Amino acid sequence: MFRMTWKQFEDKYQFEADENGSQLFSASDSRKIEIEEKHGDNAWRYIWTVCSEGSNEYFVAGYAVVNRMDYMIATVPNDFSSLQCDMGESVEIVEDYDELSRRPKNELVTCAEPKLNTYLHYAKYDLWMDDQLIAVEIFAEQNLDDYVWFSLAIDGEVMETSEYSDWNPDDEEEKGEFDFDKLVKTLLKDNGYLGRDCIVETFMKTRKWERHLPSELIEDYLTEEKA
Repeated sequence: MFRMTWKQFEDKYQFEADENGSQLFSASDSRKIEIEEKHGDNAWRYIWTVCSEGSNEYFVAGYAVVNRMDYMIATVPNDFSSLQCDMGESVEIVEDYDELSRRPKNELVTCAEPKLNTYLHYAKYDLWMDDQLIAVEIFAEQNLDDYVWFSLAIDGEVMETSEYSDWNPDDEEEKGEFDFDKLVKTLLKDNGYLGRDCIVETFMKTRKWERHLPSELIEDYLTEEKA
């Protein structure tokens, strides 16, 4: 699976749109059939399948059956091999890290329309993974009348942008207000890019430092990223 921002994805493949501006085409749409007839056995280079699993969307080069929703038609063909497409090569859309970094952190961003106010959450941790110290950042966007979306970045690369499925406004009476700390704990414990080993390794190394090194030295190591 490749990760791209939506702009990168659109710029690279230049997707068609119908007369209403929609880039989504059904299986029986005449334009999709026209592309298939025009390109024959190479039509898969121009067709992308829009798939959805839970709240997450992803885009499969060529044709997919599992989690299929609609199709998109590219004017620029993909350069994957037929084997890659047979194996379901796909693109996951993530937020741009530079844009995320420029956003306010842990504060309310107000709009002229109050219901569009957004609270931007942020947390950063230095964690050990595979004997390397990595910077893990979690960005979350909470629209006061909408759902919560988050992005997980490792060393300046966004690995995932997803909807936080454990909470939405409809659950507020039952679950209470959105808890950013709970989201962070969930990601640090269960995220596929980190996993429990990362947390355990960080805990063990920290405990070892505490036994053998002065706290000031530990702080210097972390600050200067020499640990």
